[in-house]
Amino acid sequence: MVSGHVEAIGNHVTVNRLEVSAITRQQLNSTYKCQASNTKLMMPVEKTVRLELLLKPLSIEVINKPKQLVANEEVSVKCVVVGSRPKALISWTRDTRIFRRGKVVEDGNETVSESTITFVPVPEDDGSIFKCIGENPKLVGVGLEDSFKLNVVYPPQVVLHLGNTLNPEDIKEGDDVYFECNIKANPKQHRISWYHDGQPVSQNMSSGVIISTHSLVLQKVARWQSGSYTCLAANARGETSSAPVYLRVRFAPICIHSNGLGPAITIVGASVSEAVKVRCQVAADPSDVTFVWQFNNSGDSFDVSPAKVHLQAPNASELMYTPTSARDYGTLTCTARNSVGSQQEPCVFQVVPASKPSPPTNCSIRTVAPSVNRTEVLTPLTATMEVFCRPGHDGGLPQHFVLEVFDARASRIRANYSAESLDGGASVMFRLELGEMVPPPEGALRMVVYAENAKGRSEKVVLEDVMLNDAEKRTDGTNNVSLVPIAGLLTGLLLTLGMAVLVIVVIAVRRKRECNGRLHCPHHINIASSSGGRRQ
Repeated sequence: MVSGHVEAIGNHVTVNRLEVSAITRQQLNSTYKCQASNTKLMMPVEKTVRLELLLKPLSIEVINKPKQLVANEEVSVKCVVVGSRPKALISWTRDTRIFRRGKVVEDGNETVSESTITFVPVPEDDGSIFKCIGENPKLVGVGLEDSFKLNVVYPPQVVLHLGNTLNPEDIKEGDDVYFECNIKANPKQHRISWYHDGQPVSQNMSSGVIISTHSLVLQKVARWQSGSYTCLAANARGETSSAPVYLRVRFAPICIHSNGLGPAITIVGASVSEAVKVRCQVAADPSDVTFVWQFNNSGDSFDVSPAKVHLQAPNASELMYTPTSARDYGTLTCTARNSVGSQQEPCVFQVVPASKPSPPTNCSIRTVAPSVNRTEVLTPLTATMEVFCRPGHDGGLPQHFVLEVFDARASRIRANYSAESLDGGASVMFRLELGEMVPPPEGALRMVVYAENAKGRSEKVVLEDVMLNDAEKRTDGTNNVSLVPIAGLLTGLLLTLGMAVLVIVVIAVRRKRECNGRLHCPHHINIASSSGGRRQ
């Protein structure tokens, strides 16, 4: 029984106030009963009051804080708040900002609140502070929080760019260039690789290629180093290549010729009064190229009139040149220039008197077995022929050689081969795989060899009745087949027989003369192995 304090009396109204100090959590839902009576003749009037409390949270905890998260793999995190009345409101933040990704499920009772968030971490979450905050919605400034640092592992994120001090539109041959490879990775990358047009780039300090931790330096860059560059970083989670960065290296003009780029002499064959086109083509970047032509011989040197020159393409110039006398044979030079500079070595054209080439000479044939160490019969299906010739005069122009193979009887072409000279122009060789001819050759072959240059073809060298019979009987793989035609052999044989008959006739006449005046002469004449004869 507790007596309250009477505050007012009058007009049939009495107020009694009860003050309870230092309320504790244990008094939650406590009941207080107020009784009033003015006579013992009646039961007291009473009123009951239940005590409701606003309670701040007592504790907050993130259950089983994850030590490591994997990027792009779903994870669930649970937070529990105890002691709040009414029920606590739970929110999630990342680096002080409300975290809105994922799905949140809430549970609990009057004094325990639970919140489970399910989300997919991304690399940008790595290193952030992930926080759970529990607050009583009717009390301000009494919330609790628990947090942990997100450790998100992921493959490297790679961004490549040219050095900040470089202007990509103003890089020319001879400049120093560097690339920077920016990498974010968890765990830290353990390998960085560099690539140029898909090919690995290795450090070569003598060539000016220097690789440091996150940069690639190209000292005195050359035109061939233009192209796409990438850097690749790898860690335990995988490897990632950057987007390519294109390096454009501007350079002064340089000659383009049949053997590639650089200085070389091109032979131009021309007859007297023959107009020939001389084409000068260069590689250059940028292609704002101008050309100057000059002619030189042993006695003269002068610029070619621009009227004879026209620009055929952005990087090419064409000159119509007509030698009218021996003095017009000499050297033409073409020099190009662009905004980077003038080419260091001009394009050189040697104008020479030209004609068709001379025919090849001293041709021979060799058969080759499939295997030197095997003994087997050579047949048209297994034999290989090698035809060797000595080149004739090239007519002052580059020449190549052609071998045409025909059936000797049907004159049907069976194969066509082309070859360049070997041993510095000392010989030319054709290799014939007879088994590749369909159908295989039967009997003799007829071969035609000739040389060809820009002026035309030489006279043809014909190898008649090339037989395979001898090759079929040999097994050493090195049989030399004679090129003397069959008709020539027969002619030689007939000449030999004719000489023998002539010798017999001469001897017979002499014997007859010697026998004149004799009584007896022999009826038979014997021819010895020497040119002389002897009596029987």
